[in-house]
Amino acid sequence: VTDRRRRWVDVLRCLEPEQQVALCQLLGYANVIDTTRPSMHYKLRMWRQDEYDVAWTLYQLSLTQSKPCFFNLCIDGIPRRVAQTGGNMWFVLCGNAPDTAVPKNSLEFDFVWPPEVEALG
Repeated sequence: VTDRRRRWVDVLRCLEPEQQVALCQLLGYANVIDTTRPSMHYKLRMWRQDEYDVAWTLYQLSLTQSKPCFFNLCIDGIPRRVAQTGGNMWFVLCGNAPDTAVPKNSLEFDFVWPPEVEALG
């Protein structure tokens, strides 16, 4: 018997980053993200509620780690270096939008989940 949920992440990782993005956007990131194995390439449109929620989930996961999780971060296509500690990161990920406003930016990044990397040895 094959555990489809576990293997789905493996299938995604066999794809090129842009193929991962295309498939995840087609199916909806919320339908494919596995929070126990979230390492993947992401391109999130923050004005879409489902993709905003995925960004929030990944951000919350990153706060539990002592090592950085966000790599190769681009906001609206512009490479950005952001301190991954402290409370300012979420504000930057939202394109500096006020709390009451819907962000209008896009994010592209590689998310690397340290517990998953450690499990691989």
